[in-house]
Amino acid sequence: MLIQNPLTSYLYEFGYEGVDNIYDYWLENRNEIINAYKSINPEYCDEVIKSFQYKVRWNAMSGLYLRLMLQKKVREANGSRELNLKQLTVKYGKRYLTFDKFSHMTSSEDMLNEKTDLRGISFLKKTVQHITIRNVDFSYAAFDTSMFIGVKFENCTFNNTSFNACQLIDCIFDNSCIMRGDDFRAALIKSEFLTPIIEPQISVLSRRDKLFRKHKKRTRYHTHTIILRNSFLDNSDLGENTQYFRWLKQEVEQYF
Repeated sequence: MLIQNPLTSYLYEFGYEGVDNIYDYWLENRNEIINAYKSINPEYCDEVIKSFQYKVRWNAMSGLYLRLMLQKKVREANGSRELNLKQLTVKYGKRYLTFDKFSHMTSSEDMLNEKTDLRGISFLKKTVQHITIRNVDFSYAAFDTSMFIGVKFENCTFNNTSFNACQLIDCIFDNSCIMRGDDFRAALIKSEFLTPIIEPQISVLSRRDKLFRKHKKRTRYHTHTIILRNSFLDNSDLGENTQYFRWLKQEVEQYF
């Protein structure tokens, strides 16, 4: 999410007052903001700026409108065979807008392939079910607290994508998907992963969760990652946590 990016809070220190559209303010002052931010945060600034630029563009008026249309399209497509985002065209004022046109308008780099560019989009607290999503770049996107049921992802890219507190139920990530640095903290994972999951972020049992388990209590909300499919464990580099999650899977799968 944009609000979690360190550069967002820095904008207020730089002079942004929250009145103007944040994307318009960014465009007008981008070079000065980047130079000032780099001078005080030289180490990790490149990744922060890259993430911010992907996310802030969805706050442009055209980006806000496209997000609303996407939500409508997903609701209409739930239960159908395929969600074709490449062909999604919406009327915006006196012209027609597609994700490709939006990408060319707001991104300084060209897509190197034919994937639909949804990098940095926020799609929170939504339900997506029983559709196929093909050829989409979801890098730096945020799906926090959303629920995906029976969704098949084909040839999609997930780099630094947030599935924080997501529920992934009976989904398939095919072997042409790319997954690196994704956030699965507090997620419920009950899906098949046919592709390597590189450097995922996961969360282990908290003190609160351990107390609930000790007293045989269940809570709807948990702070740890629950992995209920071996394919995630087999295809991810969890290191020393692998055996822990295999044990946890056996402990909790009776409840799901």
